[in-house]
Amino acid sequence: MRVRDGVRLSLTVDWFTNAAAYSAALQLIQQQLRSVGIELVLKELQVAQFPQVLESSNFDALWGGDLSRADPDGLRTLYQTGLVNAYRLPPTKLDTLLTEQAATLDPARRTSLVGEAQRLIVTNAYVVPTVELTSVLGLSATVHDLAFTASGLVALHDVREG
Repeated sequence: MRVRDGVRLSLTVDWFTNAAAYSAALQLIQQQLRSVGIELVLKELQVAQFPQVLESSNFDALWGGDLSRADPDGLRTLYQTGLVNAYRLPPTKLDTLLTEQAATLDPARRTSLVGEAQRLIVTNAYVVPTVELTSVLGLSATVHDLAFTASGLVALHDVREG
């Protein structure tokens, strides 16, 4: 492991047991970082602990933020410093863009503002996307009225057979 002034280069990631893909992805990242001399400690927590961990800000890194929304205003929930601010971001131009996109009624202006906000998020590497959640469904020809929510989750309440 890399060491500076007698201190190992070590980072702890708090993560939550709400998706099976997370454990394998984190273990792979842990192996990859180990190969370049970085220790990654994985701290598994229960989903119910998420609000307390966010509020405490007592973490090196947080694996989460898999908020799915069909509307780009979901970005405001994760990245605006006056809201959840799970990534502990300082106030920047991003706040202004997210506030403006939520307030505008002009679709073209809103698309432009959201695009600019997305570029800032990616350019500044506020998050590192690692897992794309997917669903694979197999249905018989007799299944009807299967639907999906706006964020892509399966909605089974109206499903019928026949």
